[in-house]
Amino acid sequence: MGQTVQKIMRLTGRQVPVAQDKARVRPEKSEVMRLICDNRKALRLLGWRPRYTLDEGLALAVNYCQTHLSRYKAGIYNV
Repeated sequence: MGQTVQKIMRLTGRQVPVAQDKARVRPEKSEVMRLICDNRKALRLLGWRPRYTLDEGLALAVNYCQTHLSRYKAGIYNV
C-alpha cells in the first residue's frame, strides 16, 4: 500500500500524511508477510491480459477523480 500511496501522491502533486493503524499491520508471526500478485494463470487459462499498467491505471483514476470532484463527499467518512 505504501508504494501505491507514494505513486498517487506523485501523480496528484500532493504530499499528505499517511496514518497507519497498528491493529491492521500483519503480526510478525503472520502466515503471509508479503503479498505478490501474478496474472500468468489468468493469461494461461483465459487468455486475459491487463490493458493498462498499474501506473497507467492510477493516472486514469486520478484524472477521473480530479475531473469529477463534485461526485465525491470528501468531508464525510463513509464505511
